[in-house]
Amino acid sequence: MAAGVIPVRARGDEWTLKANAPVTCAPDASVGDIAATLGLSAADITGPPLWVNTGNEQMVVPVANADVVRRCHPDPARMATHQKSDNVPKFFVWAELGNGEIVARFFLLKHGALMEDHGTGSAAANLGGWFVTQRVALPLQRVIWQGEAIGRPARLMLNVDTGGGIFVGGQVVELGSGVTVL
Repeated sequence: MAAGVIPVRARGDEWTLKANAPVTCAPDASVGDIAATLGLSAADITGPPLWVNTGNEQMVVPVANADVVRRCHPDPARMATHQKSDNVPKFFVWAELGNGEIVARFFLLKHGALMEDHGTGSAAANLGGWFVTQRVALPLQRVIWQGEAIGRPARLMLNVDTGGGIFVGGQVVELGSGVTVL
């Protein structure tokens, strides 16, 4: 993969990947600009938005609560101004629900079209990277609920061990397979 060799453990339909160590940088934009891009107010954002890359760079944006996550309505024109290495703006907006659960949405702008993914392992890994860089107490375990807004609910498991190792898992469904012919 473009992210390098990513170890994956499979136990039946439950697969878990080990993400790369996080690389982060602060966005060039203000919190107010990022909030406006997402159709929110600056007061809705409760922690530092960061570009995080554990294999696929995305902006990770913590917000106040599940209601804020649900009311996100990104502006594609504003989103286009937030591009990083692969020229595809990507935002992961999340809030703690309590009891180790998180609600999230993942938006990307591809070829000018705003898209929302229902379950994004790379974003869950980047959230783990966000927690590591924010020096949250480790080990950490979270259940991430994503996809509700588009009628495709997904559950991802995030675990960060005491050494900062980031693991993302969930149930997978095989959609296809192939072989290399030489």
